[in-house]
Amino acid sequence: PGAAQGRTSSSCGTYDARLRPWFIAASSGPKDIVIVVDQSASMNNPNVAGQPNSETRIGAVRTAVSALLGTLTQSDFVGVVGFGTTAKVLGIPTPTALLRANEQNIEDLKFSVENLIPSGDTNMAPAFTEAFDLLAASKESSSSCTRIILFLTDGEATDGDTTSESQTLIDDAISAGQAKLDTN
Repeated sequence: PGAAQGRTSSSCGTYDARLRPWFIAASSGPKDIVIVVDQSASMNNPNVAGQPNSETRIGAVRTAVSALLGTLTQSDFVGVVGFGTTAKVLGIPTPTALLRANEQNIEDLKFSVENLIPSGDTNMAPAFTEAFDLLAASKESSSSCTRIILFLTDGEATDGDTTSESQTLIDDAISAGQAKLDTN
């Protein structure tokens, strides 16, 4: 530490203390997190409209989820839900509760997200139901701390025939999910 260090891109250019496990653990604390990922057909569209060579929306989500999963520590519990026309919990094998954010589980979840194939509608209500069910089923595998649902989507719900019907279905799913958690 007492020796002068030269700052070059090869010696410390990629080092970021905010991504170190000791920093992450000290800055955020244990948490239970469910990442809900839109895998509807619209996720194949370019991320930037009108620019044919831009990354697709699913590509941007894959990058974001991978980065997020990389910030979790052993104290965290995580689950990932993919949704389009239907919703399902992702993982190898499919978990029934949140997983401890250890190296193997993180790699399995990254692999599952990387292999999502966009198709179908954007039905958000089943995604919220699946996310809350995963949290509710995680009595034994839980940090017993902050619970978070991170919802990554590109557009409007297609749950109902109208926007207000879609919003009602989503609101009902969230209310039912919160009630389920309140009884646990």
